Amino acid sequence: MQFNWIPLARSADVMDLLASVNLHGIQTSGNCIRNITSDALAGIAVDEVADPRPFAEILRQWSTLHPEFAFLPRKFKIAVSGAREDRAATAWHDVGLQLIHSEGEAIHGAPAGELGFKVLVGGGMGRTPVIASVIREFLPWNQILNYLEAVVRVYNRWGRRDDLYKARIKILVKAEGQRYIDEVEAGVPADRRPGRRAAHHHAGRARPRLRLFRAAGRAATAKARRSPHACAPPPERLDQPLAAAERRPAQGPCPARGHAVVQAPGPGPWRRHCRPARPGRRPGRALQRRRGRA
Repeated sequence: MQFNWIPLARSADVMDLLASVNLHGIQTSGNCIRNITSDALAGIAVDEVADPRPFAEILRQWSTLHPEFAFLPRKFKIAVSGAREDRAATAWHDVGLQLIHSEGEAIHGAPAGELGFKVLVGGGMGRTPVIASVIREFLPWNQILNYLEAVVRVYNRWGRRDDLYKARIKILVKAEGQRYIDEVEAGVPADRRPGRRAAHHHAGRARPRLRLFRAAGRAATAKARRSPHACAPPPERLDQPLAAAERRPAQGPCPARGHAVVQAPGPGPWRRHCRPARPGRRPGRALQRRRGRA
């Protein structure tokens, strides 16, 4: 459905009416992943290999408000079909996904009878009608999100943004041919286990080794605690209240940086503030006055 020229003053009412029948207008315009379409007889077709509706819903959740694909070169549409007859017109979409069963070991090493997708990319109508090209004869169903991210990421990187009429992915696929397919295959992460995604990793970049980062952070913390800097309070006194004698302002030079050290007055945990001393001014007076007014 497409509603054109809605008055701005009535647009909120239209959104409410759409929501009353479980519809919405998110990403129905702009250079983003527009919609996920499927067969009108999905779920009841007699020639259906598998129900495409669960996959269409997963793709809808994945693509809605996707931060990386919010400003593509041009609009992007995906179709999913689970029937032998292509009633979803997958070959006319930017990406067409046809659910099939593998016929044997010859198809990318998949065992016979495994469910997967035939992936078509680069279709479209408009002023330049193009039939989509098959870039994967068989893709296991649990790898579809990783593969689609690679497809859209390569298009987002190399799509024509200088010409509105050449910005669709069909122009890029026809112009680059096998080079586009090779870059998509290189962009799919090596770890293709079910449930693992690479939404925030660029193509060809290894996963960050979080254990090393955590270990480096712990080492830096331990080094800071061992520092002889006078501005750093003793770790064992961080959560202990100051005694009455210790609440008086204490001043003195910082042996590590040559700054003036001011111990904040008043009750509370151990706090010290280190800042450069200014000529002609007693260090810490302005801080004490501000705290006194507070």
